[in-house]
Amino acid sequence: MTKAIFSLIILLVRCFGIFAQGTVFYEEASWSPDGKYLSCSVYRKADPNDKQLKYEIYIMKADGSDAKKVADNASWSSWSKDGKRFLFSRSSADKQTSDIFTIKKDGSNLIRLTKDASRNSHPAYSPDGKKIAFTSTRDGGKNQIYVMNADDTKIKRLTTDDNVAYLNPKWSQDSKRLVFYAEKGDQKDQIWTINADGSNQMLLTGNIGHNTFPSFSPDGKLVIFSSNRDGEQAIYTMNSADGLTPKRLENVKSFLARFSPNGKKLVLIIGSFPQNDLYIADADGTNQIKITNKTDLPLSKYFRESVRSHLYCFTRSLPPRKPSSLKM
Repeated sequence: MTKAIFSLIILLVRCFGIFAQGTVFYEEASWSPDGKYLSCSVYRKADPNDKQLKYEIYIMKADGSDAKKVADNASWSSWSKDGKRFLFSRSSADKQTSDIFTIKKDGSNLIRLTKDASRNSHPAYSPDGKKIAFTSTRDGGKNQIYVMNADDTKIKRLTTDDNVAYLNPKWSQDSKRLVFYAEKGDQKDQIWTINADGSNQMLLTGNIGHNTFPSFSPDGKLVIFSSNRDGEQAIYTMNSADGLTPKRLENVKSFLARFSPNGKKLVLIIGSFPQNDLYIADADGTNQIKITNKTDLPLSKYFRESVRSHLYCFTRSLPPRKPSSLKM
């Protein structure tokens, strides 16, 4: 029996070892409107035998605790004005198309917003709650930026060059402007702004370096973004009006940074594929604190069933207990 118990311990260690070795890649992160929570898009292998990664959205407290999955097969999260719902993009089974959905933060009340045979992604609620910006290939060609009412009516295309892919639109706090980046395929993506009605499209990065994942500061005066303009990936800020006075945040090696709603903190994604982590830092990039070392993503269904199956088989293989030989 002692040998059997030892074997059981070894089995459990191996099972937990498989789970601990699973990689998690955070694609993006967003603050809740009150700054108390974060949402994030995650790629991970829930089953070591899977050939493809799982795409999931989680929410957690801003210190990294209490992580909960909101949606499967989902990416690119965006909070509603009241913090009660999310937008996200979900691919079709054949991965040929994708659509935009909204869901309550407890994972209920799923509503599909786009219903056309194209790729619709990168959704973003406007801060006033009235509009949704997103990217789509619905008119042929590469991704363009569109805006629609929050109830999925009155869709309007903003960008017009089908030879350029426009990605990752983010709103200014006054809901009047969008910032995004343009991809031509030359590894020199550039950051632009545009008014919410499609007017005044303006290049901010001056064709310098490779620049991605921009977003506005809460006061709208700055754009924070990732760039390799100095030879390595780093985070910068620049004036949102004209792209002038770019400033590098020292000692921040991240590909994505987002200001908290009060502008005092940043959420950073630090690391490279296939493993990275979330950090919280001051607005200037100092005092970085890793928060995903506190975050245990819920055990996958595969893991739970695997352990249950192994334990069942193990206990079935144990010899039957002999009747007690003690005499009363």
